[in-house]
Amino acid sequence: MSSENELQSKLREVSAETKFTEQTVHWVLSGLSPKLRQDQAVEFGEQRTSAFDLCTHLIRGLNEKFPGRVVEVLRDCHIHSSKDIGIIVYGLVAMGLVKTEEGDRPEDFDSIFDLEDFDRFLVDADIRLHRVDFVQLKRRLAWVLYATGGALVLASHLRIVASDVGWIGWCIGMSGWAIFKLPSKKDSN
Repeated sequence: MSSENELQSKLREVSAETKFTEQTVHWVLSGLSPKLRQDQAVEFGEQRTSAFDLCTHLIRGLNEKFPGRVVEVLRDCHIHSSKDIGIIVYGLVAMGLVKTEEGDRPEDFDSIFDLEDFDRFLVDADIRLHRVDFVQLKRRLAWVLYATGGALVLASHLRIVASDVGWIGWCIGMSGWAIFKLPSKKDSN
């Protein structure tokens, strides 16, 4: 059996033991070692990765990957507090995928964050949540609609598509123009 299959097998076992999905277990494992080699256990203690540092690293990664949706993604993964991350970490320890050093305890994860008081953790960890930039999103949508509509009108004039499609293109293009002209919060300030 290859190392990759062994890793997947162990991740499945940790998932079954901890009641978290394999994807969530792998996410926590990858947070312990971004350069994870599948044939080696992660040296949790030797890297001096504290429970707080691990939680901070994982939340920062979510913030980059899912701007504006960090709490929603954590809830989808059934992570309601840092204690849940600790359960996964010590499940990985039990499977031999993560090594700890003397003095590391599951209780280290107990009060780092809770989704009910998540803002306190964000301040302590100096994390500023990314938000979706609706102004830029509006601008991109407007240009896509305007360009698509213009292309359909042009195709209609060149007799590539029917004139009815050209009128639909005109409507699409004008809706893009209208979206572009809508005032945004930045414009009104």
